[in-house]
Amino acid sequence: MARFAGLSVLLVYTLLATAGDASSPSDASSVFRSPTVAASPAFEGYRLPWPGGASATVTQREGPWHRSQVDFAIWRDGDGSSADLLVAAKDGVVRFVKASSPDPPRGCLSITCWRKANAVVIQHAADEYSWYVHLAYKSVPSHIQPGARVERGAVIGRQGMTGWSSGVHLHFMVSLDPPEPTDPTDPNDLSWPRDIVPVDFLEAAWSDLRPGTTFSSMNYPEPAG
Repeated sequence: MARFAGLSVLLVYTLLATAGDASSPSDASSVFRSPTVAASPAFEGYRLPWPGGASATVTQREGPWHRSQVDFAIWRDGDGSSADLLVAAKDGVVRFVKASSPDPPRGCLSITCWRKANAVVIQHAADEYSWYVHLAYKSVPSHIQPGARVERGAVIGRQGMTGWSSGVHLHFMVSLDPPEPTDPTDPNDLSWPRDIVPVDFLEAAWSDLRPGTTFSSMNYPEPAG
């Protein structure tokens, strides 16, 4: 009974933690802008973006602030260790890294904070980019730099609450357009994609990612050799 009570407390926390998350451009026309592509899975080969064996709860998906985007709160590793690592959802080339925004003492509920988010963007094909947002301060490994090739399952950072967020989690999305040029050393600078599309994961279809559902990742690194 205590175990289930703990999970209930966790679920309430994670739902509250990301209720205000809407990291998007600050002008109203962009915030409520609908995607320019059909809301259906467009790409294949994705696995959930945290280490294999770990679990996470979906805290938000879709909605006027969240078109074709999803939030995950990672809370349990398969081996019982710290549950906050993020990994590449698919093989690709790193195109953008920002880890310069300090971790806030508490979340920010103001839309003016959205550019303060740390992020990693990986390109998988000519018009296919995965975005990992709200990363913790300086949590990106030194070898994860623009131009570096990464394999699915490679650690790219830790979940955090930088930017417009009220709690620790990962904001994940896939876009057709690349990140616009910004200064990654400036904690107050970040771009946001325009053409965002939903994707299915090996572990779960997009339609299954309902708030409050929990999934275990099968995103294990490829065997060497």
